[in-house]
Amino acid sequence: MENPNIDTTAGQIGVDDEPAKLESWKLEDLEEPIENIVAELRYQIENGSYKYIIGDDASGRLPAIIFWDFLKKVYKDKGLKNPELYFIAGSGAGIDSNIQSEKRDALRDYIQPLSKEEDGRVLVVTDTLNSGSSLQPLTDILTERGIKYDVVTIGYIHGKKIPELQKKLGSEIHFGSHITPEVYGKNYMSGVEKRRKEVLATVSPDREQESVSNSRRDAKVIADRVFKKYKEAGDQTP
Repeated sequence: MENPNIDTTAGQIGVDDEPAKLESWKLEDLEEPIENIVAELRYQIENGSYKYIIGDDASGRLPAIIFWDFLKKVYKDKGLKNPELYFIAGSGAGIDSNIQSEKRDALRDYIQPLSKEEDGRVLVVTDTLNSGSSLQPLTDILTERGIKYDVVTIGYIHGKKIPELQKKLGSEIHFGSHITPEVYGKNYMSGVEKRRKEVLATVSPDREQESVSNSRRDAKVIADRVFKKYKEAGDQTP
């Protein structure tokens, strides 16, 4: 059975020639927000700063895969080692304090392999930011360990005060748009679901293998498109 937290298929599903169109329109609204985020983070990307990507399951899995595929293309051009990809099941609000403490300890163990590098950073990826409670245990641990990180989200819930979210997560937050993307809550596309007590996601009972395969193929297509525009923008820079 596939381990949903070690993604070996992203970047392998599909072929080198970009398909003529996306299999699902539900991923189409990820492309422009990711381009916006990439433009904001260009300096770090050009310097190969991101050694790790951590995707916030379940809906943040596909955006994280797109960023991973994109960065692999950039780093290949630069002769750099590929970033490592991790997934976590965010905590969310309203969890019993004892369970929250146990989950935080398990999360600390899970990301222990992440090393503190002078010029290295972690890219934390989610699809929709609301209260920030889902990511706070992770960002607290990264801060505790002295690991630098950036938080990116495709969209966020309107009405939230961004400065308060940034203070809570200890980082500037890079927003791609002001929408809630179509992948939000679509477990049949990501193939996984999160359980509030667990650090890692599990295979979703709603999983549809064809939808998962098509979504990951589409993720590769979007990564290719973002990379192409990234290169074109670089070529135009004096």
